[in-house]
Amino acid sequence: MTEEVNGRWKAVMNIWLEGALFASKFTPGTRGKPFAHAMSDVAADIFIQLAREQYVFELDEADTMAQAIENYMVAEVYSGLATDRDLFIKENDARSLEITVVGCPYGAACAHFISALQDTEGFSKKDIPCLRANCYGVAVTRLTGAECCYQLLQVAPGTRCQVRLEIV
Repeated sequence: MTEEVNGRWKAVMNIWLEGALFASKFTPGTRGKPFAHAMSDVAADIFIQLAREQYVFELDEADTMAQAIENYMVAEVYSGLATDRDLFIKENDARSLEITVVGCPYGAACAHFISALQDTEGFSKKDIPCLRANCYGVAVTRLTGAECCYQLLQVAPGTRCQVRLEIV
């Protein structure tokens, strides 16, 4: 029964997420990636607050980007949003790292949105938003104090995406 409820919840979440992404495409003057970044900024802040209040889980401040992302990932696992097999981190240097995400819960919404983006004039890979990368970037900012941006390296929504996060 719990798996069925969780499955329905994930389906509803993806419908709303996809709707928000598509709304950004049709809102004059709005681009998908900046809109997704704003959504992720708010969502990550809400998640950090919920982790504290509902799960009594404090996300510790971090000294490095990798540590900040690992702290956020532990909270995701603790709250049931991810498994510890979803994320692989490779540090490049103190200012950048690469993340490989497998089995992302946003995969269905991202796949549909990317398909729609590809049909638009002037589409480029740099226009593709990554909600998970945005959330990890927010975690870096909130837990280290350093602003962060990302670049998609590989995109296979829900299967395997790879991003580079960098301190700006």
